[in-house]
Amino acid sequence: MFQCQNQKLEEVYQEHCEQNLNNTDKIVNFILRILILIVSILSSLFVLLIIRKSNKTQFWPFKLIKMQVISELIDLTFALLFTINSSCWPKVCKFIAYIMHSNWLASLNFMLFQCFIYFCLIKSELLFNYIMNYLKYFIIFLYIVPYGILFFVLYDDGFGPSGWYLQNGEFNFIFCGFINNQLIGFWITPVSIIFILSIMLSLFNSYYWYHLKNKKGLKYPALRIQSIIIFPLLYSFAWIINFLIRLFDTDANNQNYCPIKEMNWVFYIFYLILNLGFELHLTLGAILFYFIYRYIF
Repeated sequence: MFQCQNQKLEEVYQEHCEQNLNNTDKIVNFILRILILIVSILSSLFVLLIIRKSNKTQFWPFKLIKMQVISELIDLTFALLFTINSSCWPKVCKFIAYIMHSNWLASLNFMLFQCFIYFCLIKSELLFNYIMNYLKYFIIFLYIVPYGILFFVLYDDGFGPSGWYLQNGEFNFIFCGFINNQLIGFWITPVSIIFILSIMLSLFNSYYWYHLKNKKGLKYPALRIQSIIIFPLLYSFAWIINFLIRLFDTDANNQNYCPIKEMNWVFYIFYLILNLGFELHLTLGAILFYFIYRYIF
């Protein structure tokens, strides 16, 4: 253990790279993650296809949803490319993690902004019209802000190869993410704020949206406001679980990803499902979007 703690991170990465897929557990992790990422990418593409075929891309909710999904797709695509290469190219992985997390944060910005616009539609038509007049500038702003926020993490070497533990206690580098204590201040905090505001606005909108019934000439698609609350609730539930795991796994950097005690198989399967299954909340979101779009709810 003493030798592990004093080993340079570059040596840890190189050692893992040379031993990529050298046991059954790593191979199973790799295959399952690839399959789940592909399913999530196809789900996001499905949402884009629905929007394109709907001929409603000129409406602001669909513009925001489109940008949200595109941001998610950028993250998922890089995650797919670096599932096996993160420890082999640590310097590239550092920059890729910056792009991935900036796009994740941007996608959540678009979700919050949609909730806020519905709020303005209910409470202040003047503010709603102002936003509509400059919507493209708001979209650009919401997309680039995360790059500015997370640049400090990039500058502080807070991104790099990351992953989770195997059953035998070995750390398996399988994606690019946070690798130091910046996780709380620059990721968990802003993402939590976005979810709290999104849920609060969605609850308000769901309760007071009937005020819109008497308003004429409002051009927005019938993506029912009452159902919007589903998405921040679904996403926040998935992210809370992710936060708890990442806090534990990211802290491994303090010990240079040294092996831990071998896990009980029951716990390990549960732990693995939580890690691997995170992106599937996007698939569930795509299914819900389809039914909402078809006016099931």
